[in-house]
Amino acid sequence: MAYRGLNSEKFEDLGEELDVLCSEVQSGIEKIQRLDGELKKQKIREVQKQIEDSKIILEDMEEEAVIAPGAYRNKMNARVRNKSRELEKMKRDLNKITSGFQASSARDDLLSTGPKEFDPNASHRNKLIQGTEIMNRTSDSIARSQQVAAESEQIGVEIIDELDTQRDSLIRTQDRVC
Repeated sequence: MAYRGLNSEKFEDLGEELDVLCSEVQSGIEKIQRLDGELKKQKIREVQKQIEDSKIILEDMEEEAVIAPGAYRNKMNARVRNKSRELEKMKRDLNKITSGFQASSARDDLLSTGPKEFDPNASHRNKLIQGTEIMNRTSDSIARSQQVAAESEQIGVEIIDELDTQRDSLIRTQDRVC
């Protein structure tokens, strides 16, 4: 569903790109259920990457909505929220599929007789990567919040200036009347 008439062409382009990615994710989730073995693992990684890409696009859309004029902001924010919910649902669907697959894959790995490599640092590396991703998202969120705060402060200054001008006008009018 295209939101024509919104102020930001970039927002619309991002929305269209997100729509395409979401349909690819949904299609990928459906394909995963029909695949086995290495093909299934590969498709899971592909869909997870598409979900991460979708999150980035969603964050860009949020940034566009923040800087949009008030008349358009509500529609833009509503679309971002709807897409965010849709993306979270697809992520849950993927997790349901992969949790069952990972359990059977882990069981197969334990029962197989071939030698397995064990990297004791892999867990630490994964935690470090996750921590870095969280820190990056938090930094982006803080930057957006600072931008909103600066815009709000500017609006407040403009309102105070306008009220000061109106006050001066009222005082001059009162002096003329009296």
